[in-house]
Amino acid sequence: MVTSSVHQRASHSRFLIIGCDDKVGGEGAAASTITNAVNRWQLPAVETMVVSQLCTDHAIALAKVDYVIFVDACGSQGHRRSLQVQPLISHFSSGFSAEEGETDSEDLCPRSLLDLTSQRYGDSPLAWLIELPAECSASEQSLSATVQAGCDRALRTIAQFLQTYQKPNYPAQDKPEASRVIYQEALNCA
Repeated sequence: MVTSSVHQRASHSRFLIIGCDDKVGGEGAAASTITNAVNRWQLPAVETMVVSQLCTDHAIALAKVDYVIFVDACGSQGHRRSLQVQPLISHFSSGFSAEEGETDSEDLCPRSLLDLTSQRYGDSPLAWLIELPAECSASEQSLSATVQAGCDRALRTIAQFLQTYQKPNYPAQDKPEASRVIYQEALNCA
């Protein structure tokens, strides 16, 4: 099982964008705005999902991709004024136990989900967390200017990740031009 997923990951690059949204809505649901925009780009090697919480079942999806970007609507700090991007590294070797997060209802943080994926499947994708600026006012129906600016910047950041980490399935001489086209299309859709 581990061998086949590693072989599959080596054959082509796949991205997963996970929007972690608040169930209530408003600015807490900004991650779905980003995830839905990326989905509209219709890039063949990019999958998206919006979740209200990360659970153990999501380890299956992570085991099938090379790269994952978690987009958090408010981040752990609640109020943010600028977009935060940070790499996430699995700490499986530091002792994540099999008992942690074994139920599907367990609310996991992105790093714990990476740890669980490493434990179950022998590896985890390269991962980043994008935390959006927000006032975290779930009662508002529209996004504030701060959150909208953060969404625009997050989409450009994701497009840059896709360009930088893509392993395209076309001849070597076409890589720079095709990569530039995909990146430009992504920016135009943002």
